[in-house]
Amino acid sequence: MNKEIKMNTEDNNKTTDSNRPRSRNYSNQGSSFHSKRRPSNSSRTFYRHKEKKLEAKPEIKEEKEAHEKENLRILFLGGTREIGKNSTLFQYGDESVMVDFGVFFSKASAVESILLPDINYLLDNRDKLKAIIFTHGHEDHIGGIEFLIKKLGFPIKMIGGLFTIELVRSKLEKLFLEKGWKLNDYLVVVKGREEMVLGKYFKAEFFDITHSIPDSFFTLLYTPHHRIGHTGDFKFDLCNNYFKDTDFFSLAKIGENGVDILLSDSTNADKDGFSSTEDDIYHALEDKFLGNQEKRIIISLFSSHIARIFSAIRLTQKHNRKLVVAGNSMNKNIELALKLGYLDIKSNLIVPLERVNSHHPKSLVILCTGAQGESNAVLHKIANNNHRFIKIREDDLVILSAKTIPGNEKNVVECINKLMINGASVIYNDSYLHASGHGYRNDIRLMLKLIKPKLFFPVHGEYCHMVSNRKTATGLGLAYNNIYLAENGDHVSISKEKTLKLLEKRINVPIILDKNSIEINRGTAEERTNITEKGLLSFSITIKLEDKKLETLSLLNKGLEIKDLFSITDLETFLRKEILTKTDTIKKNYKDNFMDAMKKFVKMTLETFLGQYYTDNMPVLAIHLFFS
Repeated sequence: MNKEIKMNTEDNNKTTDSNRPRSRNYSNQGSSFHSKRRPSNSSRTFYRHKEKKLEAKPEIKEEKEAHEKENLRILFLGGTREIGKNSTLFQYGDESVMVDFGVFFSKASAVESILLPDINYLLDNRDKLKAIIFTHGHEDHIGGIEFLIKKLGFPIKMIGGLFTIELVRSKLEKLFLEKGWKLNDYLVVVKGREEMVLGKYFKAEFFDITHSIPDSFFTLLYTPHHRIGHTGDFKFDLCNNYFKDTDFFSLAKIGENGVDILLSDSTNADKDGFSSTEDDIYHALEDKFLGNQEKRIIISLFSSHIARIFSAIRLTQKHNRKLVVAGNSMNKNIELALKLGYLDIKSNLIVPLERVNSHHPKSLVILCTGAQGESNAVLHKIANNNHRFIKIREDDLVILSAKTIPGNEKNVVECINKLMINGASVIYNDSYLHASGHGYRNDIRLMLKLIKPKLFFPVHGEYCHMVSNRKTATGLGLAYNNIYLAENGDHVSISKEKTLKLLEKRINVPIILDKNSIEINRGTAEERTNITEKGLLSFSITIKLEDKKLETLSLLNKGLEIKDLFSITDLETFLRKEILTKTDTIKKNYKDNFMDAMKKFVKMTLETFLGQYYTDNMPVLAIHLFFS
């Protein structure tokens, strides 16, 4: 399907052909990776130098003029009309660059699973892939990398900030060791204002932006005829005390010429104003410390919200308490922050978990996972009184410093109830105790004002969030037809003249991994869900064909109470009668495939019998049929 969408780029593009930036030739660098660090913004020389850099456009060799007619192809693999498994593939000529490859933890059914982006197109074109860029280190952006490398069958350059790359390293060390690959040869750490040539046609530049995790980047991609901005996850936090500030200067310089395309975070596009700052949360948390000096404080939050973890640690230290960390992912992130020098704490601040009961309760702060009521998280175990070391006391204060994700409400309420029954005071759904890492409507307005895109692609959000993002953009004067709400599986083409075509809407089938990280197909996933929700009846049946008799019948029941519904004797009688009366007819009508026909007949007979007792939610039937 080729659908051309006429774009009104002139309405949003103040740069004419005559004053467009001149191209720069970097093709001599070939397909190897070259990185150039820009001077820090403390240098006056930098400003003049940087202006040239941002006005320049990469240029291909003259002998490659045929590629000037090549279009940029963007493939939305995941992360549109949903929150999670973010991944976008950019292709120009015979090269492609991927931005992010994340996961989504699905709890939509009784069986938990991990979803990854559809990579069928990528695998068919794997030889084109030059690099993967990670905008930051959250699981919905890096979580699928081990699976992807396994599927590719070879390692690929992976580019990101220091914190991000160290998280990626921890996911790949075992795999690379098994394969005999040198991991350091494929991990590339970049800093803000650094540029990197990725091949013949792609170049990337990276600019610091604020999120809830260190080393988050706004990425600027170049092809010979396109400038593509990707915000990654972002907010504009002017009171940021932990990570690098947003590089407003560079974003504004990018906007002097604008970008051809901007892909933007949409998560909180439906919320008015600017997002709260982490400094606001710090002071709100401190009020709880001051008002509960005689209580042990338990703070439950996302282990990936590094800024919040830093706030809690900073307050623990300031108020002369000791810190206990409970949760593997929480421990891992704190250890990494300490190792990389992002966090500075007193040497005796952290108390080992197993010694939590050796200290006076009012001297402790416990940081733990489980703010979403997850069954395998620490807070759930504490609430159910089955944590090995932490038991709820009547003088405990539990703070849920996280917004409840839609769909988790029941689990969170159950967890809160149990904590309260055990005697704890619980603070939850307090808007002053959580700040999102994603910008609100005004953050998005500011991004659009700074970058000035010709074409705008809202991503990273449910459809309603993407619509809100579009509404914000049109409110600033961006033409409605210049905004595209992509769907996973869409393949679009942008020409040299910035004409957008929808090339293809591929059926997008996410990859499903079970809790053991084993790939399963959709049918298997649905079957597991059905068994969990409806129960299983497994029949082993032997039929003696010579005299058309039911010889043996055994039944295995899982997850069902059948003794009050029907008796095995009644089932045997019904089945015996049907086999006796119908076998000859089946043998006559289905000579060539009698065995298959008999299996179908037995299944239908069982369903007919069970249908008397199960009007809805028929159990899953497993039938093992033998003939003697």
